[in-house]
Amino acid sequence: MALSKTDLTKYVERLLMSRLRILSKSGFYGLLLMQIKFSVDEQTETAYTDAEKIVFGAKFLNELSDDELDFVM
Repeated sequence: MALSKTDLTKYVERLLMSRLRILSKSGFYGLLLMQIKFSVDEQTETAYTDAEKIVFGAKFLNELSDDELDFVM
């Protein structure tokens, strides 16, 4: 089952807000995150990176609090 446009928009907003929080708290890491792309994949159980993007599992992303998401980022 593919992600709905509404769900995808919610995930993107959440990831962007996390990046903004990190940028305001820790400029260096925030600047690094500005260069990284993000993706949400239903098949991924948690999260992974290939040094070019960070891929989050949709269910995993739903279960994370904002502080936990910032930590993973």
